[in-house]
Amino acid sequence: MGDTLTFGVGNGTPPYTWSTTDSSIAVIDQMGLLTAKKSGAFNVVVHDVFGAVGMTDVVHVFDALIDLGEHNVRQGGFVDVPLSVRKIRTGASASAIHAIVAFDTTIMRATGLVTAGTLTDGWAYSQNISGNTINFASASQFSIGSPGTLVKIRFEASQTAPTNTRSAIEFRELVLNEGTPTALTADGGVKVVAAPQAPYLQSPWNGAPGLPDLVLLEWYASTNAEHYHVQVSLDAGFSSFVVDDSAMTLTLQQVGPLPAAATYYWHVRAANVAGASDWSGMWNFTVATTAVEEPTKAVPREYMLGQNYPNPFNPTTTIRFGLPQRSKVRLDVFNLLGETIQTLLDGERDAGYQLAVWRGKVATGLYFYRLEAVSVSDPGKRFVDVKRMILLK
Repeated sequence: MGDTLTFGVGNGTPPYTWSTTDSSIAVIDQMGLLTAKKSGAFNVVVHDVFGAVGMTDVVHVFDALIDLGEHNVRQGGFVDVPLSVRKIRTGASASAIHAIVAFDTTIMRATGLVTAGTLTDGWAYSQNISGNTINFASASQFSIGSPGTLVKIRFEASQTAPTNTRSAIEFRELVLNEGTPTALTADGGVKVVAAPQAPYLQSPWNGAPGLPDLVLLEWYASTNAEHYHVQVSLDAGFSSFVVDDSAMTLTLQQVGPLPAAATYYWHVRAANVAGASDWSGMWNFTVATTAVEEPTKAVPREYMLGQNYPNPFNPTTTIRFGLPQRSKVRLDVFNLLGETIQTLLDGERDAGYQLAVWRGKVATGLYFYRLEAVSVSDPGKRFVDVKRMILLK
């Protein structure tokens, strides 16, 4: 409730008139943006300028969203899968739960429930593990009404489960109280993984000179990585560290302010529940003799478009890109339908690293940003790249 969803029309003649069959449950504006008000079911209706009518299938609005998520486990290892209450309507609460969850017994087995530190910590559960399902229920004199972990299911992966195989984890049933509040469920999975491979470094490029005292390190994602270990040192042997961070979950990290007129060495390795990769190759960069130089004074050797940070985000994120020479630049944000949401930049920009900020005044979802850059001095040099980002409210 309170969530939004955008509807579109595949044919007909605009302008369109939008409505819902029950405006007490949800309303929709004339741009097709629907806003949920309470739980229930309804249809969306659209009329075109000539009176042609279209109607959706039944749309359901729920009081809560509960998902199982995606998780990794090593061969023979244990993993606790949370039933995560992502959203719940203000004023809604539950003092009883009944759930049946199915899984793939060729990959793993359920060993029981974990309640410590969850919303139902202290509740007494009855549970039954039979075949490929775990059936459990509980009730309490206390109620829950906020996002968090409802309870966790502990699984043990088979010692012989092949790596990169995945067990789906599916809700067969989930009831809060006796059906109210209503819950939308999202299934998940557990993947058996091996230790990831070493990541590849991206920027600043190896040997980059004259950087500002704040440096954004970026590397490419390593398959199955859960987090990264970043080290920055003043010597190539890494006998001491300027940065030694083993808890990075993104593929970029800003370091600094760094002392000027010095060369820094850095490398990254990836890790997950199965272990850590080898270190990446070692790169280096030099900070300018005066740390007050503008970031744009650092000029990349080639065009680049970085991953937005943070990601997921709400509601603001920063997009970084690099221009090796003065260029005509256009930076657009698109939705899944390929429709332009906003043009962030459209004009000439000097060579160097640049930043653009997007404040996403749109619904939760997956969006894309596209950079097109054409050299002013050599129009034959053209760069286009697209990346995706997630707005999560």
